[in-house]
Amino acid sequence: MSSNTQIQYNRGKWLLLLISSLCFLLLALLMILSGNSGGQAYAQSELFVIQNAKVEVLPVSIQENFQRQRIVYGRVESAKRTNVGFELSGILQRLDVSEGDTVQQGKPLATLDLSRLNARENELIAALNRAQADARLAQISLQRVSELVKAKLAPQQGLDEAKASVEAAQAFVSEVDARLESLRVEKQKSTLLAPFDAQVITQLIDQGTVVTIGEPVFTLISINRLEARFGLPENIAFGLRLGEQHQISLGKTVFTGTVQSIAKQRTLTTRTIDAVFSIDREALLPEQLTALVSGDLVNISVDLTVNKKGAWIPLSALSNGVRGLWTVLVYDGNEGKLLARTVAVEHLDAERAYVSGAIRQGEQVVVNGTHRFTPGQAVNQVEQIDALDIASISTKGL
Repeated sequence: MSSNTQIQYNRGKWLLLLISSLCFLLLALLMILSGNSGGQAYAQSELFVIQNAKVEVLPVSIQENFQRQRIVYGRVESAKRTNVGFELSGILQRLDVSEGDTVQQGKPLATLDLSRLNARENELIAALNRAQADARLAQISLQRVSELVKAKLAPQQGLDEAKASVEAAQAFVSEVDARLESLRVEKQKSTLLAPFDAQVITQLIDQGTVVTIGEPVFTLISINRLEARFGLPENIAFGLRLGEQHQISLGKTVFTGTVQSIAKQRTLTTRTIDAVFSIDREALLPEQLTALVSGDLVNISVDLTVNKKGAWIPLSALSNGVRGLWTVLVYDGNEGKLLARTVAVEHLDAERAYVSGAIRQGEQVVVNGTHRFTPGQAVNQVEQIDALDIASISTKGL
């Protein structure tokens, strides 16, 4: 390499080093200036918070327990549900209804084959006619013997025998007539009738099947009365009163149910107490009546008492704590400072929280803007608000 080339190379290296050093110094200067500006802004902000902050506080009211709403689900049922069948055995000859049909009380549902019963009826009618003829003949014989006895042409024994023959003939007539009436009852029982106004839910047997006594043919449910059955905790169920009215919800549909019965035993599977609410179909709107059918899931809101000592505060008074706990700030009037308290949230609703922990009766909790304050901060503008203003406080704090 020539001497000129070496000189140019050394100049370029020193020039590059000089430029890099200047850039580093400029960058350091900018960072220093930026840090000082941020510190001044932070200090000014802190100064603003401390000097001009207005603190709204709410006195704590400690209570031994609280009420919370619990949604309990239940099921709509028909007040009457039954499997209907014949009291006799026989061949199912005819079905008069199908699944889904609505029937009125007394309407025929199905009929058994009547061939055997019709034959027995004809037989008994013939026997009755013969018995009635024998009774008439015995009566005529009695009259004749009676006349002969009066004329002393026949002994008294003959009259007694004639009377006995009449009584026996009449008794046989009554017997055959009773057997015939029993057969006609069997014929009536061979037609299955609806026991109440109902809807046919299930057909269990087809036409032509030989049915036995009591074997179900249809499943019916009442169409006029509906009930809602809920499994409730013991303290809630036994707190209800017969005849009380409560709001029952089916989606967006709300209707009224009346407490009809409260079971005196627990359900084995859920260990709850069954409470039945009657539903007045006549009080339902047409769209409610259409939407409500047996088997629907409905819910009811009940008040549950929780025995936990604590107090209600606005949601905006809470700040995140550690280990699942929360922090609230309270105003110490003696020292004019804000102090931190650790609490546990027992229940939340739309506007407030029920908390327990290191808070005492009468302490003044900061209700909003807690993110602008720190524990130990001195404040001089304190305004006490009413507990009735919690709704507006929560909305403003959020």
